[in-house]
Amino acid sequence: MIIPVHVQGSLLGLVTFVRADNPTPFREFHLLLAQELVNHAALALDNARRYAREQPPPWPCNAIFCRAG
Repeated sequence: MIIPVHVQGSLLGLVTFVRADNPTPFREFHLLLAQELVNHAALALDNARRYAREQPPPWPCNAIFCRAG
């Protein structure tokens, strides 16, 4: 089962869920649970990006190591 990771309307990546010992197909419940898990992860990634963008770097910034904006 592959679930896309969307952050603010853009595709950030994909999460793949596999079974090694149980060959039975995933059910609707598993899909809903996986989507919920991926949604929480996407929210955490978005929050981390926002935090990193809004916080000043812990060291003096220069043009080599810091991006503008």
